[in-house]
Amino acid sequence: LSLSLSLSLSPFLAHVHTRFDAYTRSYITFLNRLEESPDALKKFFEDFPERASVPIRVHPGRIRPRNPIHKDLGVLSIPVECTPAKLLHVLQSRGEQAQYIHAAYLKEQKDSDELLLDTKRSLKLQGLRKSSRASDVQMKDCCRRLLCIPMKDRYVFEGLTLIICNNYDVKGNGDVRIKWNWQQK
Repeated sequence: LSLSLSLSLSPFLAHVHTRFDAYTRSYITFLNRLEESPDALKKFFEDFPERASVPIRVHPGRIRPRNPIHKDLGVLSIPVECTPAKLLHVLQSRGEQAQYIHAAYLKEQKDSDELLLDTKRSLKLQGLRKSSRASDVQMKDCCRRLLCIPMKDRYVFEGLTLIICNNYDVKGNGDVRIKWNWQQK
């Protein structure tokens, strides 16, 4: 949830996020420091407007993430004690890398969503989802195999709700569970 939006901050701060907990007061102080920041930070966002899209997660000072950039999401992590000068330094040194990783993550999410939609449409499924025990990679792998089913055999799936999981089962409500690594014979 974004406090920066509810406080009507400048658009370049719209991606600063935190959790609502005991650190809310520190977070508000952090946001006030950014609002009162020197013009260097504002000028940086004028010169590099694409860096405004880099997601930033503000964390409590006592919780230190291992890396300042989430390796899969491209989210920068900064402590609430961060000064505007330090934020500027982080954005200058790590902003481009975070932006690249985040763009790749968004593209992968879009590709994954398109794969699920294509699978659902081509098999005329009522629903398609994964169980909590199946990973996203297993779900994608299974969808790719489902798309390889010959057209003459696809009628079997019409109207079904498929659940990708680790076993085979038919639920009482008609949902069909299939193994993520099923093999076509």
